[in-house]
Amino acid sequence: MKKIIVLSIGTLLFLSPLNAEVIKLKSGKVIEADIVGITDKYIKVNLKGLPLFYFRKTIESINQQPPEDYLAGKDIIKDEASSLDFAKGLEEASLGNFKEAKLYFEKSLDQSLFNDSAKAALAIIGDLDKGFVNQECATYLFRGISSRINDFDDEAIDFYKKAVKADPGYPEAFKGLGNIYASREEFEQALDYYRKFIKINSQDSDVYYNLGICSLALNAVDEAAEYFKKAISINPDDIEVYNKLGVLYAYLGDFEKTIDYFQKSFEINPDDASVCFNLGVAYVATDEPEKAAESFERSVAINPEYADAYASLGMVYMGLGEHKKARQNFERAKDLFSAGQDSESIEEIQGYMDKLPRI
Repeated sequence: MKKIIVLSIGTLLFLSPLNAEVIKLKSGKVIEADIVGITDKYIKVNLKGLPLFYFRKTIESINQQPPEDYLAGKDIIKDEASSLDFAKGLEEASLGNFKEAKLYFEKSLDQSLFNDSAKAALAIIGDLDKGFVNQECATYLFRGISSRINDFDDEAIDFYKKAVKADPGYPEAFKGLGNIYASREEFEQALDYYRKFIKINSQDSDVYYNLGICSLALNAVDEAAEYFKKAISINPDDIEVYNKLGVLYAYLGDFEKTIDYFQKSFEINPDDASVCFNLGVAYVATDEPEKAAESFERSVAINPEYADAYASLGMVYMGLGEHKKARQNFERAKDLFSAGQDSESIEEIQGYMDKLPRI
C-alpha cells in the first residue's frame, strides 16, 4: 500500500495528473492537462490547477490522435449558441464596443463552460462603467483575453502589457500575465505578476490559489500553505484549496492536518470521488485501514471507473486479511487499467494478487 500512497501524494502535490491528456497545438506547443469540459468549439482543461480554454480548431492532436477522433463518443456540452455569443462579445469588446459586448456576454451566462468567463468579462465592463478602469486599458484587456483563447500567447502578453501601461492601477492584466506564465511553467514570472495583482486587489481567492500552485511547483511549501489559507479565508467553500492543503501536509508528514483538510473538502462535497480517495489515502497513512476502506468504497460507489480506488481497496483488504474482497477489487482494477492500456499498473497489481492465498 505504501507505494500507492507515495504515488498519490506525489502526483497531487506536483500537479501532474495520472490520466492527463497530451495535447499538441498547431502552434507547436505541447501541454499535459486533464480535459474537464468539451463543447462543439472549445475544450476546457485543468493545467496544473489552472483552468484554460482552447479552440478545438487550434489543436493538432490529443494523445497522438486527431482531436475529432480522440473526442469522439465523449460527452459534449451542446452550447454552440453560447460559444458564438461569447466569441462575439470578445470581438466587440476588443473593438471598444462595450455596450454591444455586454449584451453578448449576458447571453452567454449560465452556459456551462462560459459561465465564469462571461462573469469575469462582465465584471471588467462593470468596472469600466464605474470608472475603475479606463477604456483603453479595457480594450487591450479584451484583446489579450481573445489572443489567449486562440493560443497566441506572445500576442496576449503584448496586449496585457499595453493594458498595464494604459492603467497601472487596474490589476486584471497582471492576472492575465500570471496565468500565461504559469501555463508555460515559468513560475517565477507568474508569481511576480500575481503578487503585483494582490498589491492592488487582495480579495481574489483564485489568485491566491494560483500563487499557492506556483509556489508548490517551486517547492516553496510553507509559502504555498499561506497562500492557500488566504484563499480559504476569502472563499471558505473552495474544495480544491482544501485538497491542495491536505496533499501539502501529507508531503510534510502531518497526516492529522491532512485528514482535517480532506474531511473539510468532503463535508462541502461528499459526492466527489477524488475527495473520498484522498481521504482514504490519508487514513492508510495514519494506520486506520477500516476508515480507509470505507472512504475507498465510497469513492468507487461514486465513480465505478476509478481504477486507483479499486487497487487501493484491494491492498487495504489484503492487509485486513479479507482476501476474497482483495481479489475482487484487484480484478476490477486490472480490468480498468487494461482498458487504459496501463501495463505498469497491471503488472504491479498482479504482483500483489500472486501473494494472495487461493480461495
